[in-house]
Amino acid sequence: MLLRGNITFLAIFIATASAVNMAEWFIPHPVLGLKLGLANMVTLVGLITMGKNFAVKVAVGRVILSSILLGTFLSPAFYLSFSGALTACLIMIAIYRPLGKISPVGISIIGAVTHNLAQLTVAYLLFIKHGGVIFLLPLLLCSSVITGMINGYLTLNIVPKIAEFSLRRIFLASNSPRRINILRKAGLPLIVVSPDTVEDRPKDDENPLRFSLKQARKKMESVCKKLSPPGCVISSDTIVEVNGKIFVKPANSQEAKYMLQTLSGNQQKVHTAVIIKNLTTGKKYEKVEITLLKMKKLTDTEIEIFKNKHLDKAGGYAIQGMDDKYIKWIKGSYTNVVGFPVEVVRKFLKKIG
Repeated sequence: MLLRGNITFLAIFIATASAVNMAEWFIPHPVLGLKLGLANMVTLVGLITMGKNFAVKVAVGRVILSSILLGTFLSPAFYLSFSGALTACLIMIAIYRPLGKISPVGISIIGAVTHNLAQLTVAYLLFIKHGGVIFLLPLLLCSSVITGMINGYLTLNIVPKIAEFSLRRIFLASNSPRRINILRKAGLPLIVVSPDTVEDRPKDDENPLRFSLKQARKKMESVCKKLSPPGCVISSDTIVEVNGKIFVKPANSQEAKYMLQTLSGNQQKVHTAVIIKNLTTGKKYEKVEITLLKMKKLTDTEIEIFKNKHLDKAGGYAIQGMDDKYIKWIKGSYTNVVGFPVEVVRKFLKKIG
């Protein structure tokens, strides 16, 4: 059941979807189903930010409201619109997962394709009953891919702007551009909260796994003090270990140069501690993901180039910034070396609800 505040959001979403649906109605579309499909984008935004039940209500509500306002309720146009909107919504619900393998852009494209296929099927079975409608299929599929892609990218830009009002708020206790980019590209309703912590410098005999976990816990505790439910908090910390020595973010270019000289040609371990906490239930999961890799031997010139580039990265380098050509081999999660093990976070998000 929706809370009062959420009923307000539901009304806003239905009104917005109905408005764009009605606007598209008045745009000339000489071919059946050949429209921008902006209302499906509103449904997808609702799915990501508010959940599947909310998305279904938006899809059904906007079709009913816009058809009443347009005077097409229970007409053939209504049944076509209803079948397309509901089918697209259910398909998007079926394939959407937080940090899933299919991005919001891909989900939007699939939703647009199924929307048009459903409309064409209903038109053939109930109204037209002529095999000639099959010739519309290539045109509709091509337009679906284009409009779905556009709406997917619009979704990626809209979700962060309304994340604060989401029922699925995800707070990131980090200012890392890489972590922010990964989560926002996944379309998650991300809110960045800077932790009020100073990163510790490791002691000579400190355990790398425990050190990274300690740093992530400090960030989590700092951010949780500022927040209230609903939502979940993600905290993360990455360090690099070589021969038992821990490397964190370099303090300056000289330290980065020393780190790169040490890492050059050597095997290393990348430890990323991840903590996710549900603010409503208090449920929490912790894990340290470890990836082994070996860097190729860097020349003095290459070290000079890289020493100023990644002062915000543990070890003073970014694997993606090296174009991977300086990495001899890697065993384990690639995204862990980037600083955010997507597989672990995806698993935790599913567990934590």
